[in-house]
Amino acid sequence: MGGLMLGGKRCYLCGGKLVNGRCVECGLDNEKNTKKVYHLNESVKMQDSQPRDAVQKIGKGLAIGSVILLVAAVGAVALNSYFEEQEKGQSQSGEEYDEYQFAKRQLSETGEAYDEVLTGGYYEVGVHIPEGIYTVEAQDGESAIYLIDDENGIYIWQQIGNDPENPNQAAVMDDLRLYDGALLEVKSGAALQFRSDCAQTERLHGETNPLQDSVRVEVGQTMTAGRDFPEGLYNVKSEPDWNDLMMTLPDSFLSEFAADEERRVEVISFAPKELDLSYENVPIPKGTEIQTTGAAVTLEPSEKIGSTDYGEFYKE
Repeated sequence: MGGLMLGGKRCYLCGGKLVNGRCVECGLDNEKNTKKVYHLNESVKMQDSQPRDAVQKIGKGLAIGSVILLVAAVGAVALNSYFEEQEKGQSQSGEEYDEYQFAKRQLSETGEAYDEVLTGGYYEVGVHIPEGIYTVEAQDGESAIYLIDDENGIYIWQQIGNDPENPNQAAVMDDLRLYDGALLEVKSGAALQFRSDCAQTERLHGETNPLQDSVRVEVGQTMTAGRDFPEGLYNVKSEPDWNDLMMTLPDSFLSEFAADEERRVEVISFAPKELDLSYENVPIPKGTEIQTTGAAVTLEPSEKIGSTDYGEFYKE
């Protein structure tokens, strides 16, 4: 996917693996704090103009691992306390953080009308959804979006739904600015309706996926991209059951801090609910081993692709 560098699903504090947004190593709730980490970086005046670079990852393979995990746990508590104080202070002062303050240009306010429903998966702006200013609303249930735009320093996590008991959830999200080249992740759970009056549909530049054949992976089977099936961009669809798709990436995607025996594993979880049974536009680079734990999955080639460098998505 052209221009995308997600860096994998790792804890912002200690580099540990995430399960449902929470780090299994230090316990930090990354989903709660993703959006605010960058406010922390900006407020302490890091010298680099790109706020994301200030987020330091501590790998799992460092010496004296038990000490590091202890420090990470203490750090998690400190970060959570910091975020709570920041929220309290902003509420009292009326200050609101501008997620778009680092954007290099303004989006056009003229364009085409666009109305599309997106379900769980990854969407590259300019390929799968046009650049524009959007209003987002959950059709049914609750979900979340995760926007990563390194070029413009935009990093947003927002829960969207109609749960009155969830203060962090928005029924409608206005003024979501999607710049060409950004990565938008829609979490499973609900279909989200994206509407824009200024979508740059004429600038969509995705190409038709050259792959045409679907790949079925059974429980207990291990298949390797580049050997058993072509690397590429796939829509992953699970049989109706609780299930995890395990993608073990090649060693070239390990961080320099990884332990010798460690393998980097990306996990996509599925549930019996219809909207939880598929994930769109998942990059599977050459050498990735695919396994499924609870039900068979089918890899269907995505309709549109950007770059054919499928490994770029997972680079640190």
